[in-house]
Amino acid sequence: MKLLVITHSFDLNGAAAILKTILHYWVHTLGWQVDIALRDKAMAEHGAALREAGFCPLVETKLPGDYDFALVNTLIDRAYIDHLYGKIPIVFWVHEGRTALLNIPDTPRKLINAFSKPDVLIFDSDWQIKQVFQSFLYHLPASRLHFAHCAVTDLSQHIQMAPKVDGARLSIICLGSVYSRKRQLDLAQAILIVGKKYKIKGRFVGSLKNVDTFGPVIQDFLHKFPSVLEWTGGVSETQRNEYLSQADIACFPSADETFGIAALEAASLGLPVILADLPVYDEVGWRHGENCLKFSVRNVNALAEQLEILVSDSSLRSRLSVAGKKLSARFGHQQFFDVMTNAVKGLKRQPLVQVGENPTD
Repeated sequence: MKLLVITHSFDLNGAAAILKTILHYWVHTLGWQVDIALRDKAMAEHGAALREAGFCPLVETKLPGDYDFALVNTLIDRAYIDHLYGKIPIVFWVHEGRTALLNIPDTPRKLINAFSKPDVLIFDSDWQIKQVFQSFLYHLPASRLHFAHCAVTDLSQHIQMAPKVDGARLSIICLGSVYSRKRQLDLAQAILIVGKKYKIKGRFVGSLKNVDTFGPVIQDFLHKFPSVLEWTGGVSETQRNEYLSQADIACFPSADETFGIAALEAASLGLPVILADLPVYDEVGWRHGENCLKFSVRNVNALAEQLEILVSDSSLRSRLSVAGKKLSARFGHQQFFDVMTNAVKGLKRQPLVQVGENPTD
């Protein structure tokens, strides 16, 4: 098969990472051809790496060719659906959750139209279909709606954890771009609270490009507590793995997720996990006190309470470590590959189509 991929980002984020995972499988295992539409700036930043990975990056205004389907990745790129509708089968992969509904300016009618036109819609979880976007999908046949739980890489096959030293300061790691939806500021405050009684340190690994979404209050936390709070900014995968190898606890205070792959990857390393009590985590299989600890989202004191419980109890950390690793093993790559491939394999190639300028221009 031959497909065209349209996405706004190949940066270090979950949607881009899981997209590259399935594209790699389609190219290197199934022998499909993957063309990726890029604007000039994105071509300069990512073109060489994408070619090296076996994909065919193309400038958006020079995309003649026959395609079995176009894959539009994320709600942010939804404008392309109108541009391609009627010319080529469309697969729309939606990674966003309820935060998108709070920030997208589209009217309900526009969103219903956007969801009505693709031939196949894929979500990261059944929760998105039945809860978040139900009002925009209710009229669609079930055969067009699919959810594919993301494949979880067993990082223990690639990362050797640093030896633990009794009495050493415990390191709490939080992975993900630093912005208000991820609520890293809640964890920073909780660490400062618990740090008054225990030797701990927080390490926040992720881009700081959108840190201003927290408002001016974030500046004190970025600069005033360097011995307790470390903000790494965007890092390479190699450096991220190094930070993970040094961690003792992983915490994800985000207020909105549609699957939470980073938490499962941390669990694959045997790190005990603390999570906000988001509905989607129930679907994934996270259970408070069994394989993780949970706290009421946006509640700093509740987070600090759970953090203190875990910091002070090494036996609990060990028990959650074993159970969390077992949960992460449920989400294998082949299962993900099969669901994604079966969702799109029935789409048929269309006549020659010229994909033009970015429709948002």
